Amino acid sequence: MLLAGLSDSSYRPFSTAPLQATIDIGKSPASALAPSTSPVSALASVKSPILDFSVPTTSFTGSEDCHHDIYNNNDIYNSDIAINISDMENMKRRRNDKSAFIVFCVFIVIIFSGYSYLYYEVACDSTSCKLSCGNIHLQPIIQDLSHSNGKTVNRIFVNGKTFIVKSSFAARPDPIKREKLEKELNILERKILFGQPEVLNKCFKGEELLYVLSDVGGDPVCGDEFGTTDTCLKLEELNNLLVSETKTYSVEMERNLWRIIQSFAELFMQLEENNLYIDDISGSNFVLNGNYQAHLVDLDSLEREFEEKKCEKHADCVSEDDYQLHKFYPRIHRSCDEFENRCQKNICTKNAALHVCGFGHWILTGLSQIGEELDYFDELKEIRTCSTAPLADRCSFEDIKFTAQDVLKQI
Repeated sequence: MLLAGLSDSSYRPFSTAPLQATIDIGKSPASALAPSTSPVSALASVKSPILDFSVPTTSFTGSEDCHHDIYNNNDIYNSDIAINISDMENMKRRRNDKSAFIVFCVFIVIIFSGYSYLYYEVACDSTSCKLSCGNIHLQPIIQDLSHSNGKTVNRIFVNGKTFIVKSSFAARPDPIKREKLEKELNILERKILFGQPEVLNKCFKGEELLYVLSDVGGDPVCGDEFGTTDTCLKLEELNNLLVSETKTYSVEMERNLWRIIQSFAELFMQLEENNLYIDDISGSNFVLNGNYQAHLVDLDSLEREFEEKKCEKHADCVSEDDYQLHKFYPRIHRSCDEFENRCQKNICTKNAALHVCGFGHWILTGLSQIGEELDYFDELKEIRTCSTAPLADRCSFEDIKFTAQDVLKQI
């Protein structure tokens, strides 16, 4: 700091050659730094802000006195350098603290801006902007698919396309429904099923949860809200999609029937491969698109299949929830022999095997109502019978899939 106050012309290296000078402590720092003043005098005339060196005004001549006094003044110089280095470090720390504070403020502004974009309305035309958390509630609802305490499912229309919105926004939030939505969101983001809906946006705000999904299209297997009615059990709506009111047979109708069977078998095979099963199966959980491809759209009903589990009685293998008779699950599985006794040879039977039996009693039996005019009714009857057979003789979803593929090759 002191050296910076000396011009290049006034700075000269120290020397032990004979030197005569007068040092006046009473002079001002400005006069001490005048170009005519030697560096030694300039340094000696500036007092340290911490240490007070008292140097009397005096005159001296001779190399010995000069040499002795130069060393004394070097002590002052070194002390001032150390003090100013400390000042520079303090200034550097203050600059760093100031920079850190500025960065923090910028970060807060960015976060607040993002929050504003997510949760406050923004005028825009793009689909992504309209599906943002701040604007999603402004989009027109064209179909209320499900509405119950703590959970809503709607189909919305944005820029010529439809999307599915699931949310826990409700006047009376239900923690259980919120938990199920979070579980479904986690499964959807893992992308384990072919043709499953894609997560386009998700919004968390306090106790509320909302996410936007692509619309796979199509219609539910059963049109009632929960897919648990007698009409759903008999697949009356699905059969009406396949045949005309006069029950007139057509090759295309039978082809679509076998496409449905193959698609369902492939879907359940994917669940088995991922060690999952549907705990709360119903007709509203599945939709069929224009090509009669089955999709599972309500993934919060999926549960992890247990590993081999030892048991002594049936109750060791099931939960109390399995016995809620208002559910659709018992209705399609009740005729399966292990429904009342899941403990077989001290080992709990897998849910996947029970799914095959339920599929036979529900989907295959319902499709069989079309009648014997089907060219491949015998093949349909065969897989229906084997799927509902006792566990030891029961066929698998893979067997059902191969039968459907063979029939489709021949139609």
